[in-house]
Amino acid sequence: AAEKDGFPIHEIVGEVIASRHPAHSCGDRVVGWASGFDGLMEAVVADGDGLAAYEASLSPAHAVALQPLACVLYAAEHLPDLTGR
Repeated sequence: AAEKDGFPIHEIVGEVIASRHPAHSCGDRVVGWASGFDGLMEAVVADGDGLAAYEASLSPAHAVALQPLACVLYAAEHLPDLTGR
């Protein structure tokens, strides 16, 4: 199979049900990415480094959009100065 850049359906959102990660505790509402196509799973095991807590005022349907937004913001921060181009 041809190699592809990235993979779809990796965004995840949910509640932490078990954790050994220092930044995440049981009950935390988190958003992030998983490996492969795990975004379709009811439960996902993640290393925790790719997760971030989000405000409870956001619905999971809205919070899941934070992960792709974070990718865009990260890329924009690393662009060279484009003044005059």
